[in-house]
Amino acid sequence: MEAHIEQVIEFLRAAKLNFENGLYEVSAFLAEEALHLYLVLSCLKHNVEVPWYADFDSLLRILERYEPEFKEIRKEKAMIKFFDEIRIKFRYSVPMKIDKETAEKVISFAESIIKLNL
Repeated sequence: MEAHIEQVIEFLRAAKLNFENGLYEVSAFLAEEALHLYLVLSCLKHNVEVPWYADFDSLLRILERYEPEFKEIRKEKAMIKFFDEIRIKFRYSVPMKIDKETAEKVISFAESIIKLNL
């Protein structure tokens, strides 16, 4: 589990590095990957089997049963939906244009959740 947490941290660092270098789409994708892996690991920590099709809202809904702070996070509907959009578009190689401000919000959102329990 510890090695996987290190991977989450590395994804987040890579997101920030790519952001600093103007690669906003890549930075958003890496932040999405960091958050997704973190949420899956959090579910596994509570011995929850995660369905392969679980989206971000589903993962957060599962986790709010064990960790109340996830209930507040679920109120960020637009951002959660955007994370799903990033995940789907990058998986199917659909071009996505993400500006600097949006990439910054994506990284900040992912980092704020990840830092809750690290």
